[in-house]
Amino acid sequence: MASPHLWELTAIAKGIPYKDCTSELVPVWPAGEGSTAEPIAQFIQRLPDTLRDDLADIDNTPEIAATWAKSLWGMQPDQAAKFINEIIDLADQTRSVGEHLYWWSSL
Repeated sequence: MASPHLWELTAIAKGIPYKDCTSELVPVWPAGEGSTAEPIAQFIQRLPDTLRDDLADIDNTPEIAATWAKSLWGMQPDQAAKFINEIIDLADQTRSVGEHLYWWSSL
């Protein structure tokens, strides 16, 4: 599953309660049951465009970064603010060209 932290970030930015939206993820890799890929704990999922758009629309403030940093293990508010700005830029760039965001995970 993609990290719920991105949805949590958008909920903080919007001032609404966090809602688990992992059912909206679209599996991309590995392929289905007919895949020849060996079983591994890695996967890629496409994030919903609504999440991409919500991320692109965040108006990053110190309060948002500080609140989000509290939910992340060991992240300081200044680190969170920098990361949020990078996510905003990436989401905005992909939206502007009509592309999707993807989540890669390895356990």
